[in-house]
Amino acid sequence: MWYSFLASWTGLAAVALFPFGISRNHFRNLWLLAAAYTGIVLVITTIDIVRKSRLRCHADPVKIVRAAEAFWRKSRPGGIPVVVGERWICGVIQFYSPEHPQACSESDPYTLKPVLAKIRREGALLLGYPDAIRKWLPELAGKVKFEYFPVEYRARWGKLKEDEYYIAVYPGEERP
Repeated sequence: MWYSFLASWTGLAAVALFPFGISRNHFRNLWLLAAAYTGIVLVITTIDIVRKSRLRCHADPVKIVRAAEAFWRKSRPGGIPVVVGERWICGVIQFYSPEHPQACSESDPYTLKPVLAKIRREGALLLGYPDAIRKWLPELAGKVKFEYFPVEYRARWGKLKEDEYYIAVYPGEERP
């Protein structure tokens, strides 16, 4: 589906280039040109994806979720109720965790507002960049201690890379 746009221009190009009429040979040549272009783009894109390591393509979500849940269980029993922080990594935990906790971006007050009472009551996993999270709600996030949270990723034939996030637990008002 990502590459369907490559074929969509062929009809427009045929009409624009040959407004007088298109014979079978013209159509065949144009189709071969479009097919060759599409094939080349697909091959180049595939080579790029398997050789260059990228965080959002090649990080293993299972490892991220396991590490986040293990960190949460060190201070709180049970599942993670809410994840607040950088949108991508919070989404990974929301969609790949068995509990599917609510995820909120630290920069979006509209997704945060409905769950703020739940965060104050049950606590939250803070995951992302400390400065951005502390700006989010200083009276809550200002009291917690952030730890380094490494995320490793690697393309099939690429180099192993690591990005850094920071993780903390806001315990909430109901502490066990």
